[in-house]
Amino acid sequence: MNTRYCFITLLVALITIHTYSQKRVALVIGNAEYKDSPLKNPVNDAIGIATTLSDLGFSVALETNLNWKQMENAIRDFGEQIENNDVALFYFSGHGTQVDGENYLIPVGEDIASADEMKYKCVNAGMVLDKMESAENTMKIFILDACRDNPFRGYRSNTKGFALMSASTGTFISYATAPGSVAQDGTGHNSPYTKYLIEMMKIPGLKIEEVFKKVREKVMAETGEKQVPWESSSMVGDFYFKRGAAPDSGFRDGDGQTDYSIPAIGTIEVNKYSFDYEMVRVKGGSFKMGDNSKFANEKPEHRVSLDDFYIGKFEISQEQWMEIMESNPGHFEDCPECPVESVSWDDIQNFIDSIHEKTGVQYRLPTEAEWEYAARGGVNAMHVPPYNKYAGSDNLTSVAWFSKNSKLQTKPVGEKDENELGVFDMSGNVWEWCSDRYGNYSDRRQKNPKGLSTGNTRVIRGGAYNCEPKDCRVTVRSYFDPDKSAPNIGFRLVRDAD
Repeated sequence: MNTRYCFITLLVALITIHTYSQKRVALVIGNAEYKDSPLKNPVNDAIGIATTLSDLGFSVALETNLNWKQMENAIRDFGEQIENNDVALFYFSGHGTQVDGENYLIPVGEDIASADEMKYKCVNAGMVLDKMESAENTMKIFILDACRDNPFRGYRSNTKGFALMSASTGTFISYATAPGSVAQDGTGHNSPYTKYLIEMMKIPGLKIEEVFKKVREKVMAETGEKQVPWESSSMVGDFYFKRGAAPDSGFRDGDGQTDYSIPAIGTIEVNKYSFDYEMVRVKGGSFKMGDNSKFANEKPEHRVSLDDFYIGKFEISQEQWMEIMESNPGHFEDCPECPVESVSWDDIQNFIDSIHEKTGVQYRLPTEAEWEYAARGGVNAMHVPPYNKYAGSDNLTSVAWFSKNSKLQTKPVGEKDENELGVFDMSGNVWEWCSDRYGNYSDRRQKNPKGLSTGNTRVIRGGAYNCEPKDCRVTVRSYFDPDKSAPNIGFRLVRDAD
């Protein structure tokens, strides 16, 4: 049976949750493509953890196969995103080691010949903890899934794995196996420990101690007790990955349960006037926006982090436009369920203002980053292998009306397949206005970008009924004058998450 010297260290500073307003923020890194000692499961494990955390209410940035500089930048960005009272979680899977009692996370692409080079070419694990401490987070979760085998041919050390971490008041430490023991890599998609950690985090009502007790039971059973996870704790208060049986304190719903759930979606009713517009809540996260292999204006790929938001399940229809504006500007005007088109960016601002006046609800156009993230499938945009070419599929015919199947006219919204979020027509049918001014991308990391501060044209996305397949990809960008309209340009709305 193949084994690897691995252990997972979980450091949690746990304090009782007092407000529902707390955010859950996570950075997840999986490094596998080491030159001398590549690993099988870290990327799979990182994707599984990231997806699970996103489902559990975390805003997740997923990074894979990072070099030293990229790891440091990702950790700095994480430090900037977390704030006082946030729940902050860090997960690393890959190679790790210690030198003189200091623990180091090993990037890909580094050639280390001796221990004295480690601090210059690896990331000190303490950097992450320092970022969490600086942010004064109410709760800090620190997970290290790192192999004990040596990834460098030129560097030899008798010290394996990480140095033991002391458990100060308010901490919870868990290891995938006892220090000095061997943790199995596993023959499946994930290592045994991470597989069961993902499974147990999803169970409602389990305190964190119960999660790891059940993980230990499962791993011991699978490995014939050759691998025995263990924990030490001096934590304060209770923490639940998923809502369930009522904890001792915290925000409680009507059944006495702590409520970490995502609010329901659907019709919004305010001031006795209902604007019937179905929306999907998009869980925030981090993704690489753009495409370095395609058109020049899609370059460079750059890292973007987004908060939660709602996006329209469908493009705004002619019927919905007429309900608010009492007129139909559309070129294809005999199809009330078709997307409204021939509306300028400026016209849409009047439409949004009118809805707000009638309902009290504040809608807006999506930013270009929000549009691409949603088109890629939200949290699915973080995954590897790469995202689908079109919104929901690599088969354009299944998800879009375009030049080959539309008969060069718009079609009723929602007739093609939805994407991973349950959103329709983000490829084809009509181009969709975004809020941003059009311009070149920056290569720097950004959070909730809103585009350039100056410029004459606005971004349109998604392609249309008269476009070729290459123009319907989720990364394709174009632009149009905000005071002009065209029969192949429409829009959908978003609103900020509560």
